[in-house]
Amino acid sequence: LRGKEMSARPASLRGKAGSASPGSQKAEEILERIRKNNEIKQGKAKPLPAKSTVGIVLEGVQVNIVVPGSPSSKEVGGERVEPGDVVKAIDGTAVTASDVIQRLRGQDKPGTKVRLTLDKAGGKGQRDVELTRADMRSVMNIKDLYMALGELNAVARE
Repeated sequence: LRGKEMSARPASLRGKAGSASPGSQKAEEILERIRKNNEIKQGKAKPLPAKSTVGIVLEGVQVNIVVPGSPSSKEVGGERVEPGDVVKAIDGTAVTASDVIQRLRGQDKPGTKVRLTLDKAGGKGQRDVELTRADMRSVMNIKDLYMALGELNAVARE
């Protein structure tokens, strides 16, 4: 895409000649945000809140999003983390909404193990899942792309 400013747009995102549709304006805003985020990451990168992650976005102790390609998205021992799961304990210690993030980070070293005890979504019981923490920057890049693609998909459906 270098040298080409992503000028090819799906028909659903193009307005009539001389006017931009609301959908195409929104898509342009999203693409501009992606470009700016990419520029930040390629030089003037701001410090990350942590060095490692398992790749989940929580709302309190409930899993809201599992980042594709992250440790949480992979099946381990027949189990995987899914949206709607509730984190009950980390490494055998009960967690609350106020301490779950800190306990997930643990020593904050990529490559270290962490065991999550989950109440599975849909009443499937309680399960333990052991994950290996990944480098925060690589997972954040995937998460940003995933979220932007979701927004573009929503715009295309409007």
